[in-house]
Amino acid sequence: MDSILHRLTAPLRRCVFAALFLLLFACTPGTPETAPTPTALPPKPQAVEFTISTGLKVNGLYYPASANPAPVIVLMHGGGGHMDDWAQVGMVQWLQNRGAAIDPTPAPEDDPRLLAPLPEGVSFAVMVFTFRGDAIETGIAALETARTLPGVDPNRLATMGSSVGADSAAAACAAIPGCLGSLGFSPVGSLNGVIYANTVTQMDAAGKAIWCIATEGDNGCPPATGERFHEIVKPGGAHGLGLFALPRYTGAWQDTAEFLNHVFGSIENE
Repeated sequence: MDSILHRLTAPLRRCVFAALFLLLFACTPGTPETAPTPTALPPKPQAVEFTISTGLKVNGLYYPASANPAPVIVLMHGGGGHMDDWAQVGMVQWLQNRGAAIDPTPAPEDDPRLLAPLPEGVSFAVMVFTFRGDAIETGIAALETARTLPGVDPNRLATMGSSVGADSAAAACAAIPGCLGSLGFSPVGSLNGVIYANTVTQMDAAGKAIWCIATEGDNGCPPATGERFHEIVKPGGAHGLGLFALPRYTGAWQDTAEFLNHVFGSIENE
């Protein structure tokens, strides 16, 4: 009788064992998959378009960094200018640091005007645009757009601006989370009812760095105070991107590198 029962129940036992084996296999933790490292985007600029509240469409360009994700620098031109102004002085290529030619003009090795390249491997994403409508609103919208671009770290942003663009750059950084600092070249002090000194106070309270570079002949930086406000006043009378134009270099490249180092950590050569 036991032998007959054994033979009759054998298929059932085999099914039970098979089910238990499959259940055990399904519940055993496997080797976790390693997420692939995001690849760097091509260096070629990409067209960017965004819309402000009045319905105006604003055009820009996005230059990806060699890292992914990477900090992004949003550049804002001066009054009467254009987004191409930044490429013409070499700022876009210098920040992107992906092998593009910057300035073929030779300079003596001991010349403080010389643009020192960023260290190999240090690369920032860059966004430029041409203002339309209210400069403050456009600057804020541009920074909001920059945070969503592919290859950008939305928590590591900074702005730079020239002349009125410096005021807009500071106001935008103050308004947008993830923006860590703003560097202005010759801010004018007041733009569309926004006072630069008030923006400095707002940035300071939020723990954001705000730097100003201006010249003595251009009345220096607007009056402002704050622990995180840093002003650099140069000799001469250059204004805005004139600080980078031959033959009036005033060491602004080195000052810019120091700002980036202050905001994002060491970028100095080993």
